[in-house]
Amino acid sequence: IDEIRFTMGLDSCSPALDLTKVQIVFSTPGTFPVTLTHGTRTSTGFFTTKTGTARVTSLEPGEQVEITFFVAPVTAGASMNIDVKLPGGATVPIQKTAPARISATNVLS
Repeated sequence: IDEIRFTMGLDSCSPALDLTKVQIVFSTPGTFPVTLTHGTRTSTGFFTTKTGTARVTSLEPGEQVEITFFVAPVTAGASMNIDVKLPGGATVPIQKTAPARISATNVLS
C-alpha cells in the first residue's frame, strides 16, 4: 500500500473546519511518524482534499471531504496509525491493519 485515501465529515452541529490548518501524522510500527500538511499535490509530505472532483480548503457542517496522501510502502498485515490533528488541538486517531493480501485497491473497514 503506497496511497491512503479516506473520507471525513462534519455533523450538522459542528463549526466549519479550515483544512489548511489540519495536520495528519502517519506511522507504522518500526517507522518514524511522518507529519503531513495540506497541499495542492499529493505526496509523502502533503495531503490533498476534495469534494467530488473539486479541491477544497474548508469543510462545512454536513459535508464530507476526501483526503489523499502517499506513504512509504506498507506491507501486508502491518498496522497503520493515522492521527488527524485539528486546529483546535483535538486529535482524531484512526488505527487500521493492512489486509493479509494486498490488491490494487484495498478497502479497510
